[in-house]
Amino acid sequence: QVRDNAVQALANICHGGDSCRSSVVAAGAVPSLTSFLQHHSSEEHADEAAHALYFLAAHSQEHRALVAAAPGGVPALVRLLRCRSETAQAQAAAAIGALCMPQGADVRANIAAAGAIPALVAMLLDKESPQ
Repeated sequence: QVRDNAVQALANICHGGDSCRSSVVAAGAVPSLTSFLQHHSSEEHADEAAHALYFLAAHSQEHRALVAAAPGGVPALVRLLRCRSETAQAQAAAAIGALCMPQGADVRANIAAAGAIPALVAMLLDKESPQ
């Protein structure tokens, strides 16, 4: 529970603007957040980690590069696309989308190689079908 609360707090701090996000990055949170995604089974708090990574990637090219290069981060986000929680799926999709912003072909190729495209298409098709 302590780690879950820490992830939630970091995600909330990332809402605070550029200086807050820079402080989160400077404290070494990016590898910790991606590690949390890789090793945590609770989808509820995994969505908070993905949300924090989204905010970091969406608002700074430097932070986006750090998130994209974090070991195991992209595959962990792709796995989250396939989970049962729509909230976690949405946060993972947002983070992956932010990573694809002007970054270069390498990041997009890594995201595609990790299996994001079929997972995103499956999410789209699932949401189109009547409930």
